[in-house]
Amino acid sequence: MPHLGRGVLFGPTSKLTSDGSFGLPMHRKNTHRRPEHSGFSWLLYDAATAVSFMEEQPDLETLLTNWVEGYREVRELPVEDVRMIPTFVQLRRIMIMGWIASHPKTDLARDTGGPYTEGSVRLAQAYLDGRFLTGLD
Repeated sequence: MPHLGRGVLFGPTSKLTSDGSFGLPMHRKNTHRRPEHSGFSWLLYDAATAVSFMEEQPDLETLLTNWVEGYREVRELPVEDVRMIPTFVQLRRIMIMGWIASHPKTDLARDTGGPYTEGSVRLAQAYLDGRFLTGLD
């Protein structure tokens, strides 16, 4: 049975399966638990939520390396799983871009829509070229 609401560190395994769950997106804007932010997810998706809106910062790889090291203090995390983190970061970025596109009247869409989309294109190209978060393991 999944451990609802306890996040990645306490998921049932470190394998990438949909058996895990996440409690809430781990970014700064979520300061309280909301039921719509609970559900089943890939266990390492929390790594992507932790860096939402920070994907183009120069210290992104350092942040995620530290996240992986902290995870490994509690539970095993195989290299092949860690190498999936860039995919989850891209997935999260595309999902947020879709939300922005579907909510054009929000402050977030008005303030960041264009630059966020342009950044998403740059990140997607780097990902496809094998240049995005290549030092994680």
